[in-house]
Amino acid sequence: MLLMNTSLEGVLDKISAWSKNNRKLIWGIAVFAIATTIFIIFQNNNQANYTHYQVSKTDVIDAVELTGSVSAVDRADLSFESSGQITEVLVDEGDMVNRGDILARLDAGSLLGEYNRALGSIASAQANVTASIATLEQAEANLDSVRASNSGSITTIKAARDNLEKVTNEQDQLVTNARRALLTSDLEGYPIDASRNLPELPVTGNYLLDTEGSIILDFYRSGAGSGYSARFSGLDSGVITFSAYGLPVALGDTGLYVSLPETNLNYTFTDFEITIPNTRSSTYQTLVNNLDQARESRDRAIAAAENELNRLQSQESNGASLTSAAERQALAGITSAQAGVAAARASLTQANAAAQVIQAQLSDRILRAPFSGMIAREDLQVGETITTGQKAMTLVSDGDFEIELQVPEIDVARLETGMSAEITLDAYNDSVTWQGEVTSIEQIDTLVEGVPVYITTVTVTNPDDRIKIGMNARASIELDRVNSVVAIPRSYLNDDEGRNYVLQTFSDNSTPVETTVSIGLIGADSLVQIVSGLQAGDFIVKELDETN
Repeated sequence: MLLMNTSLEGVLDKISAWSKNNRKLIWGIAVFAIATTIFIIFQNNNQANYTHYQVSKTDVIDAVELTGSVSAVDRADLSFESSGQITEVLVDEGDMVNRGDILARLDAGSLLGEYNRALGSIASAQANVTASIATLEQAEANLDSVRASNSGSITTIKAARDNLEKVTNEQDQLVTNARRALLTSDLEGYPIDASRNLPELPVTGNYLLDTEGSIILDFYRSGAGSGYSARFSGLDSGVITFSAYGLPVALGDTGLYVSLPETNLNYTFTDFEITIPNTRSSTYQTLVNNLDQARESRDRAIAAAENELNRLQSQESNGASLTSAAERQALAGITSAQAGVAAARASLTQANAAAQVIQAQLSDRILRAPFSGMIAREDLQVGETITTGQKAMTLVSDGDFEIELQVPEIDVARLETGMSAEITLDAYNDSVTWQGEVTSIEQIDTLVEGVPVYITTVTVTNPDDRIKIGMNARASIELDRVNSVVAIPRSYLNDDEGRNYVLQTFSDNSTPVETTVSIGLIGADSLVQIVSGLQAGDFIVKELDETN
């Protein structure tokens, strides 16, 4: 024991001696330890005042969330157009109906009897129209008959002028034909020197010239097949060559043809004459007489037509009727029949109008479905009396729903028809959603509790049986979206006089440093798109709320 005490005292003496000799070193170590301890405590306290967030890529969606209630796309509160007692109700609530179906009826009273009598009047008026049309057709047939019996008589000045022109053309043509026959018939070429004892030359064709006279042919030898050619003069002139006996050769432009008989006679230095008309022909006098008769007949026919025209013109100038008494009577019959048809048709129109009035009154007592859908409300009782315009039942379209939203002025400028919407209903949790589309935005504001709003309609694009009319709904209308971009919560973003920055750390214990960033779309869920300054995987911090 004594030995141990002696040893301990020795150690303490040595320590005391060392402390006295190394006092500055000891103070340095103590100061370093204290500083290190304070730094560690500060660092731990500093890191404890921040919350960390690792940057990632995600979708940023800007949307506006609005509330409203579910209604049918088509909804109508139906009422009768007339007052009366209900006699029949054909539907119940929940029934499906088609457009035009009868839903209920009111007592028609005496209207049915009046309508049947009106239909009888229509039938009678229609029969009168048919009979009057038949009378008119008979009158028109009678006029045709009268005019047919007067065929050949001229009853109008225009017809008389037309007849005069027709008679003149026809008679002139007859005279022309008779004269043409005189000039063309039985033509022959006679030798001028009868002592030559040569046969006549055959002449054929139709004489085309209007002048009368003769044509002289002067024969001479040539190298032609027949051995002869001839010079002709008179009504036409030229030279012809006879290539063979008996073959007709055109005589200039006269329309006539001449040929040599099939004989071996000598025609050299022989002259022949063709006289037009042929006064030597046995038919000459007959043809002359025919022409004279044609001219006389023409003069008589034209004179008669002119006299008839002058007579009608004189009657017209004196105010006399140009039609016959029978025709005037037939025309009067037509006028009377036309008046009968008009009166019958007027009576039919009047009968139809009366029936339509009664039919409209009957229709006012019938309630029909204006479109296909479901009866949402029906409170009618047979026997009760209902007044005009009183709501009888409510019809809604089946399966088509929409949500009417009251959009504040600050948001309506950002909305457009066609935008998509996500819909939730208060009756179900937020995990149950439906899709919708903005289908209309009213252009005029509506005051709701003194605040202007714009009624906007969102149509549900995938409705199902869970949706009921009147349910409270929320619609999130997507305004803008960027997909798979670098984004951070808005609470980590700082603003220094327009400069956006974040506090970024590079290790768990490093001091946050300010990093300037550029931002893009700010989402409705407080996510902010980072255009530059950060990338996925970076760490940022924000100071903890002192209340936490």
